[in-house]
Amino acid sequence: MAFRWTGRWQGMGLAALLLAVLLLAGCIPIISVRTVVTVVPVIGKVCTQAGCIDTLRVDVQGKLPQQFKITLIGSDGSELTADCDLARLEESHNACDALEVEYYGEYFLFRTAPTEVVLRIEWEGGEIEQEFTPPYEWFYPNGPDCTPKCKQGKVELQIP
Repeated sequence: MAFRWTGRWQGMGLAALLLAVLLLAGCIPIISVRTVVTVVPVIGKVCTQAGCIDTLRVDVQGKLPQQFKITLIGSDGSELTADCDLARLEESHNACDALEVEYYGEYFLFRTAPTEVVLRIEWEGGEIEQEFTPPYEWFYPNGPDCTPKCKQGKVELQIP
């Protein structure tokens, strides 16, 4: 004979069983005897908690020197600088020594998104400098109705 919930308790059987299992497993701490547990169904959207940061990707066309210094100067006065060595790519995924500036062998990734950018690369015996107004797109890692939202831009750097 199967047990059956009736009347106003109908439909609460699964929720009660789940609550009992979680309490017995120690997943829900019991704070006091007077604690009231309310089960509320989620109606509508569900947002995950994935994060993101504003970034600017710089694709490199041409050959970089083995060792160089890269500086990004933003229109807001911000400046990111890193010393880079292509030999580091054999040991690590990043050739540069700063967390805000990463180089993966084909592109740089800067953890910033200024409206206008001056990008300078200096090496022994040479230097290049280029200005950009990067196009940005909004990125919503948890969907367009959820936070956060981050800007992601992309430009191309020509190495002579």
